[in-house]
Amino acid sequence: MAPALGDILRRFRPSVAPGPAAPAGVPVDWAAEAEAELAVVFAALEGAAADAAATVEQTRTDGELRRQAGLEEAQRIVSRARAEIDAIRSEAAANSLGELDTERAALDAATQTEVDRLRAVVEARIPTLVAAVLAQLWGAGGPEPTGNDVAVREQTG
Repeated sequence: MAPALGDILRRFRPSVAPGPAAPAGVPVDWAAEAEAELAVVFAALEGAAADAAATVEQTRTDGELRRQAGLEEAQRIVSRARAEIDAIRSEAAANSLGELDTERAALDAATQTEVDRLRAVVEARIPTLVAAVLAQLWGAGGPEPTGNDVAVREQTG
């Protein structure tokens, strides 16, 4: 018959140092045993730690390259914008001046039209107003009309 599991494991129970007698066992060096158990794990982790360090370094290098590329791109954009701003300002000024010239020409034309209209009105009203003034002068006992005045009176009257 096979020994019970507890009996097998009891053989490997650590024994203690000096003192009263203890059941038979295997002396244990806890530090050496832990070191032996973990040596495999630490050996596997050394490769992972080296990979992690390489990944961190590569990431830093990539990040620095990307940052540098971003700065260069930003500088190119700013330089291009600064170069274009003068052209845009000149174009805007020319457009504004062109619009102002067009507006001024339209105002000049409207002013000339109004001047011509007013001149026509004045020229049309002058004979009537002159006749009215002369009629008042002659009717109010003003000086006697001369030959030229008679012609004017006949035209207005």
